[in-house]
Amino acid sequence: MMHLILPPNNNGKGGLYLGNEIAAQDSQTLKKNNIRAVVTIIAEEFQEYDEEVVDQHLKIFAYDIETENIKRFFHKSFTFIEENL
Repeated sequence: MMHLILPPNNNGKGGLYLGNEIAAQDSQTLKKNNIRAVVTIIAEEFQEYDEEVVDQHLKIFAYDIETENIKRFFHKSFTFIEENL
């Protein structure tokens, strides 16, 4: 499942989507929506993307538990998103 958070501009760039692991692994959906940069937050190793589909990939290793301090990843994530919109 994937949700459009910020629509792309008139050139088809700048869209921001939020999705789950299944959506992130769906090459057809990524291509259809012109998604070239992905932030992955996961507790285990994640497949690498084909550079023809995704050319920018930020991997953050974190557990989905209440005690995980995700604030430590905010600056890096925000910078990556701003640079790739």
